[in-house]
Amino acid sequence: MKICMILLCLNIKLALLSKIRDITNWSDLVLETQNSRRIQTLLDTNLAELDGQQLKETYYELVPQVQQNSCQILKKIGGAWMEKCGFWDGEKLICMDKLYPFLKNDSCLVYSFGLSDNWDFEIFMANAGCTVHAYDPTSQVIRPKNSFHPNIHYHQIGLGHTNGKVHLHSLHSGDTEEIEIQTLDTLIDSNGDQDKIISYLKVDIEGSEIQSLKQWLSSGVLKKIQQIGVEMHTGKMTQNNLGLKKKFTFRSLLYFLQVANGDFGLVLSAYNANGCIAKKSDDQRLYYSYHDILLIKQ
Repeated sequence: MKICMILLCLNIKLALLSKIRDITNWSDLVLETQNSRRIQTLLDTNLAELDGQQLKETYYELVPQVQQNSCQILKKIGGAWMEKCGFWDGEKLICMDKLYPFLKNDSCLVYSFGLSDNWDFEIFMANAGCTVHAYDPTSQVIRPKNSFHPNIHYHQIGLGHTNGKVHLHSLHSGDTEEIEIQTLDTLIDSNGDQDKIISYLKVDIEGSEIQSLKQWLSSGVLKKIQQIGVEMHTGKMTQNNLGLKKKFTFRSLLYFLQVANGDFGLVLSAYNANGCIAKKSDDQRLYYSYHDILLIKQ
C-alpha cells in the first residue's frame, strides 16, 4: 500500500512536470513571431539617420520590448524598499534557470559593481554558492556586518572605460574625491578569471555605464558573460554630470544593444523601471530614466 502511494505521488509529479513543459513550449511558440520582430526592429534601426531626440525616443520605445521566452524563471533579488513608492534601489533581475547550471557544478562566478550600503544582492549570491567579486571605489561604502562572507571579495576600485584615476562628484554629499577605475577585462584578468565564464555581471555605477559600454564591446569581454544586469541612468542630470550629449548617450545605448545581440548573442530579456524616481529625472517627464535591464546569452 505504501509503495502504491509513493508510485501514485511520483506519477502525479511527473504528469505535472510534463504539463509545465507543454505549457512552456506552447507559450514560446506563441511568442516566437513577436520576439523575432522585436529583435529585427532593434537590429534594423539605422542610428546614423536619427538626431538626439529621435535616438532618445527610439531607445525608450525599444528597451521595454524584451524577449519574453529567453528566461523561464525570472526573479528579482535584493533591493531597498521605500514606503509609498516601492523599491528605491538594489532590486536586481536574474534568470534562475541560466544560473542554476553554474551552481550545480560549483562554478558560479559573480562580478558586482556599485555597492554603497546595500549588499543584499551580493550576500544572496554568496549564500547561494557563488564566488562574488564586489567593487565600489568610494570612501562612503558601508559594509554591513552580515556581508563578511568567505565567498565575497571586496575591492575598492571602480568600473570604467579606461584604467587610471578620475574625480568623482557625490550627488549626496556634494564632495569630490579621487578614485581608481579599471576596465572590466582588466579587473577580470587581475583576478585570474580570464578563462572563466562570468555567471552574472551586476552594474550599478550611476551613469558611468554609458561610457563603459563601447569598451565592453571592443575588448570582447562579453564573450565570457552569461547574464548582465545593469541599472541604466539616462536622465538629463546624469548626462550633465558626465559631460555627455543626448545624441551620444542614446546612440551608445542603442548601439550596445544591437552589437551585444548581433555579435555576442546577448538578448534583452527583462526590463524594470524604478517606480520611486519614476519620470522625475527625465527633462520631459515622459520616460523612466532610471531602469534595470537584463541581458542573457542564448
